[in-house]
Amino acid sequence: MKFRKSFVTNSSSSSYICDICGAVESGFDCSVDDVGMYECVVGHIMCQDHLKQRKKDASIDDLLGTLHKNITRYNKLLQEDQTRDNTSYVEKWLTEAEGDLVIALSLNKDDGNDKYTIYDLCEKYDLNCNLPSSQCPICKMEVISRNNIIEYFLKNNNTDREKLALEVKEKFKSYDDLCEYLKNK
Repeated sequence: MKFRKSFVTNSSSSSYICDICGAVESGFDCSVDDVGMYECVVGHIMCQDHLKQRKKDASIDDLLGTLHKNITRYNKLLQEDQTRDNTSYVEKWLTEAEGDLVIALSLNKDDGNDKYTIYDLCEKYDLNCNLPSSQCPICKMEVISRNNIIEYFLKNNNTDREKLALEVKEKFKSYDDLCEYLKNK
């Protein structure tokens, strides 16, 4: 099976790898949300368990930021006449998003009923796949991704993957020897 970091539209199966713990989730024609993971706007993918703030606790500021960004983007597309045959769809979406923005501006995050509305709006505007960097534990440097740890090690030791792989191959006669060494360290 091939592992892909993000959704691939021409594939019948998709796999997602958590950038924090390396857990792999996969399925057929699934999105990151379908397998119980999140993706931040930078592209970090993580298991839901790694988030201190779940989407139910998403901040109104994050929701407002997403709405403003999308409304601005769609308005720009309309002004530049880049919507092609989708002009009516974009205009309908803009009307709906502007209405949701009015609702979002009136929300009180401390009110239990409003939290459900925030959750619904976050779901509608896909904050699972566009988790704001303010809620991403990697972007906030609360945890370091597995990849960044390796890249830091390589740079800090003035080496690269190929040199390190060669060193490992020279030091160990078998895969079992390498695993035993790693287990005992």
